[in-house]
Amino acid sequence: MQKNGSLSVGALILQLLSFLAHIHEHQVVFGDLKAENLLVHPQKGILRVIDFGGVTPFGKGIRQYTAWYDRAHWGMGARRADEAYDLFAVAMLMLRLCKPGLDMGLFVSADVSLRWKELMTRAQRSPEISIWGPILERAWAGKYKNAWMMHRDVERIQKRIMMEQSPARRNRTNAFSFMPSERSFFQRWDMTDWALLVAILFTLSVFVHVFVTF
Repeated sequence: MQKNGSLSVGALILQLLSFLAHIHEHQVVFGDLKAENLLVHPQKGILRVIDFGGVTPFGKGIRQYTAWYDRAHWGMGARRADEAYDLFAVAMLMLRLCKPGLDMGLFVSADVSLRWKELMTRAQRSPEISIWGPILERAWAGKYKNAWMMHRDVERIQKRIMMEQSPARRNRTNAFSFMPSERSFFQRWDMTDWALLVAILFTLSVFVHVFVTF
């Protein structure tokens, strides 16, 4: 994930948000959403979600959770099942993917408000996180009504990242495409060209033979 930077984070989160949108349609939340419950195919980048033990019907109390992803732990809402609970966890996952060095051990204050302020201070200092800043803030504040709304914003940022990266990719392609065309001059010939070349060489050989004999 880290090798491909923000683009890979966006690709993963889009898949996760699509998954959450579908389970929310059944009036349940995933509940214990965390990195350990996500498997990603190393080549294809396909996401698979595992461990559904924390799935909880809307309105019920969340019983299975992990502190880092739990909004109640940070004093940002109740430990009760609603769409915003899962989306808060998604934002915390994005934070961890962008800045793996952030760890629960850094935030040990008993005062949850101080704990949250310290986390925000560290997050704001990180350039890796800044591009996703507005999305994270909305998710943390519970302003997304559903997963599709967050999906739309993540998709918009991802497209911007792709647009910013595409000129460099095009330049690399153009730089390398010139050399093979110089080396493969004869590879561009068709059968007619080769037949004509053979005929010319044969005619020249006959002419030389006759000239030498004469």
